[in-house]
Amino acid sequence: MGKVMINMSFNRWDSQPNSTTWPYKVFMQHHKLLNDLYWSQVPTYEYVKYLYLHKNSSIENTYNLLKVSPNAPDARFVREDTEVWFHDINEFMNWTRLNCLVAINSYLEIYVSSVVTLALDSDRGNIFGLSQQVDGFKTVKDNLKNKKYEEIKNGIVTDITKGEWTKRIAKFKEVFHAVPPSLKKHVKELERIRILRNNVAHAFGRNIDQSRETNLTSPLSIERLAHETLKKYMKIIRIIVREIDQLLLKNHIGEYEALYCYHTNKFNLNLKPKLLKELLQPTCGLRSTKFCAELINYYNRL
Repeated sequence: MGKVMINMSFNRWDSQPNSTTWPYKVFMQHHKLLNDLYWSQVPTYEYVKYLYLHKNSSIENTYNLLKVSPNAPDARFVREDTEVWFHDINEFMNWTRLNCLVAINSYLEIYVSSVVTLALDSDRGNIFGLSQQVDGFKTVKDNLKNKKYEEIKNGIVTDITKGEWTKRIAKFKEVFHAVPPSLKKHVKELERIRILRNNVAHAFGRNIDQSRETNLTSPLSIERLAHETLKKYMKIIRIIVREIDQLLLKNHIGEYEALYCYHTNKFNLNLKPKLLKELLQPTCGLRSTKFCAELINYYNRL
């Protein structure tokens, strides 16, 4: 998180340098996990691919190629013909990449839903044209509920997380008055990801509309997703999420999460500035004792 400034002050609407939201931290853990899982099997595939492409005439079947006994448990399920087997494993790798994309789309949606909700709850006046004029944390502190507001908020979150990306981005701009550059730049890729996700999740990797034709007598061809394309999509999504996070932190979230951390622990721990500083570090990053004292004072006056 970088070095903490010794006299760093609390500012409700200005988050500290290098800060990220809690939804962003969760997103990055999901992203790293999927990346680690995917790359754990890439070397294995490349190794067996090498064996297949460099096999000599003495290799009669897949069992010889992989040096496994045809009598091994479940060996009967492996295609004996090496060409057929190699075709199958290539198809499986494609299917793996497609399902990775489904997972990526899933935790991207979780992130966007969470961070948009966070921004709306923090800056409650924003949807009424009064950005940073109404501190949403007051409703948390006083345990206030407003059914109408929750309906409006849920409608906004749905519009930003569902449907075509051009419409999602338009709603994002309408609500937050700005759009991260990468979100506009990569709308074509995001839309391709959305369509691929739907085809994989709802039509076994085939075109949804064509799959529902009643005159089909054989399966359609599966969608294709190359290794390099998956890598590109993962990089694009990481950049987009980072830019969304910084925009909403700067304009609408500020130190909402630090206030929430104090609020949920103040009774159990009888928090003083020095203890709050230690509590904030794992989740909110480094904060000065001065910052924590001013946060507590702000909370008490809210």
